[in-house]
Amino acid sequence: KEAMNFDNRFGLAQFVGDVASQTQSDREAARLAAQDLRIEFVESSAAVPGAAARDDVLGQGRTVRLVTAREKVVFSTTKWADKLDGELETRLRVSGPFVSFDNFSEQIQVVGPGKMLIEDYRVRSEKQKRDNPQAAALFGTEKSGRVRLTGRGATLLRWTGQLSLDAYHNDMRIETDVQMIHR
Repeated sequence: KEAMNFDNRFGLAQFVGDVASQTQSDREAARLAAQDLRIEFVESSAAVPGAAARDDVLGQGRTVRLVTAREKVVFSTTKWADKLDGELETRLRVSGPFVSFDNFSEQIQVVGPGKMLIEDYRVRSEKQKRDNPQAAALFGTEKSGRVRLTGRGATLLRWTGQLSLDAYHNDMRIETDVQMIHR
């Protein structure tokens, strides 16, 4: 609302003041809101292998390299089983004062106090149960003498330090006064 700057030569864009960005497809929707949003673009030829093909967002041979959001940052993504606003499969919501996403390394940083809500309501198929009976027992779909755990439901993570998520290596680190609630 306040300002927008774009430098095509250096591939930089900045949006200031109640910024909101939304995308959606047949079954997914994502939203990013912040007070200050900065996006760095690079030539697709400079991208990591595969990034150009999946991320040529401008249609001009450029891809997003880095996204940095400051102040009152909220990122959410929702996926439905059948259609938009239909049967909810998964939802992720991350909030904090500073969030950065590196598209090449697939790393997300939330610096300062923050929250991450993960909701998973996917139903395991019969094939998944047959292919992995141990997991079926752990997910509570079969009786067993083992403790029943579940990934289904909602999990809230809170912290006062920072969250580092490395999606490429499937690794997450949360620091300082960490609390987890699962329902």
